[in-house]
Amino acid sequence: DALLSAPQASLYDTGASGDGQDEWIVVHGLPGKNEAGEPNGTNYHVRIADEDGGLVIEVRKLAADTSATTAAARVRVGDYSWQMEQPLLEVEMDGVSRVVQYHTPSGAGGGTRVCGFTLGLGGAVLPMNVLTPKEHELYQHMLAPEVIDTANFVHSPMPGVLVSLSVEPGQRIENGQEICVMEAMKMQNVLRSPRAGVVAETHAVAGQKLDVDQLIVSLVDEATDMDADIAA
Repeated sequence: DALLSAPQASLYDTGASGDGQDEWIVVHGLPGKNEAGEPNGTNYHVRIADEDGGLVIEVRKLAADTSATTAAARVRVGDYSWQMEQPLLEVEMDGVSRVVQYHTPSGAGGGTRVCGFTLGLGGAVLPMNVLTPKEHELYQHMLAPEVIDTANFVHSPMPGVLVSLSVEPGQRIENGQEICVMEAMKMQNVLRSPRAGVVAETHAVAGQKLDVDQLIVSLVDEATDMDADIAA
C-alpha cells in the first residue's frame, strides 16, 4: 500500500507540471531521522516523466544512506481528478481506477500533523510527505523530533463523526476491546483499545464531529487505578 500510495502522494505537489520530468522524495511517515540516526519513515525516490503523451511514474525505495535499494516500479497514470484540499482523489493507475482519501494536516478540532498529509488507501491510513531532493537532504541534518508516548490515548485516525462510545470513566478494558465507532466518508470504523487498562476520561460524545488526531479516550494502568482507590 505504501509503495502504491507514493505516486498518488506525488500528485499532491506536482500535478501535470508540463516540464517533462520531475523528481521527488516521498516519505511514508515523517521525514528526517530519529535519535538513533535512522530514518523516521520509509523513503521513496519518485520520478515523473512524460512518455507517449502520458505520465509515467518510477518509484524506488531508498536505504538509510539514500541509495536506491530496489528496482524501479513503473506506474502509468491515466486520468486523475482532484482539487486542492478535497477529501477524495480519483486516479487511474495502469488502467485500474482507484479512489484515495486525502486528509488535511490539521484542523479546528485540535488534531495536528507535524507536516504533510495522510492518504486512505485499501483500509489503511498512511501519513505521507512529499519533498524535493534538496529538502530531503536538509532534513537529514535536523534534530530528531520529540517522541510522544500515545499508549494511553485513543485518537481519531481521520476526520469524521463519533457514532457511539462503548466505554465510560473507571471501566476496566482489555487489549483490542471496542472503544467507539466512527463514521468517515460514509463508512463506519471501529476503534479498539491499544492495550489493557482503565478508562481515565472520555473526551468526546456521540454525535460529535472529530478531526484527525483528536483525543477521544485516555487510559491509565490498572495498578494506578487501584492505588487511587486505596488512597481514597
